[in-house]
Amino acid sequence: MLNLFQKLQLRQDSLTPQQKALFAHLGLHVKYRRTFLEALTHPSYSSENGSSSYQRLEYLGDAILGAYVAHRLYERYGDWKEDRLTRARASIVSQPALAKSARKIGIQNCLLLGKGERASGGSERDSILCDCFESVIAVVYIARGFQKTFRFLDGLGIISMATDREDPKSELQSLSQKEGLGLPHYHIVGSDGPAHCMRFEAKVSVGENITATGWGNSKQEAEQNAAIEALRQIEK
Repeated sequence: MLNLFQKLQLRQDSLTPQQKALFAHLGLHVKYRRTFLEALTHPSYSSENGSSSYQRLEYLGDAILGAYVAHRLYERYGDWKEDRLTRARASIVSQPALAKSARKIGIQNCLLLGKGERASGGSERDSILCDCFESVIAVVYIARGFQKTFRFLDGLGIISMATDREDPKSELQSLSQKEGLGLPHYHIVGSDGPAHCMRFEAKVSVGENITATGWGNSKQEAEQNAAIEALRQIEK
């Protein structure tokens, strides 16, 4: 017979129908259910309920995703030089691109958010979806290993989603002038992290109505990612 603590644990580990569907899609064993839920837990929910958030898993998932993207680009594009590979990688792992992949597998319907975060639309926020996508990648890796994680990412087509954009800043400049919007204007508007591992946020403005932001490990990478997001807005 289950004691009270065990009953509470089972209740905490229960999944919604949307979470069950994602759990099955990822091919996870039931013993990874708690880790799976942790990957869906935003810090706002964690602070309200005393549970672990996805932040540690996000750290691992970011590294796994980086290894995957670097390997696939190196493998598939033998004639590309380092700068082109770097631009493609930045595009693939940009916040909007990863958020798009998160939506593709339904993560937005599975998140555990604090009351305030949920009320403010956190389930559709690119930054949260991006972080959670990386956390889910970590769970797949922990449960199934490198090879099956790579196959899972192959199935999402995230490499082909971005490799057609060799130089998004030049592409944005050309398109904005063609549309009569003038030249794009870039600004570094923020930074985060310790000095040895700084991340930058860039903002680009095109005309009166197009504004986009992007993060990167360098100012140039941040501007490239902002340009990618601006291109998506113009091309809608």
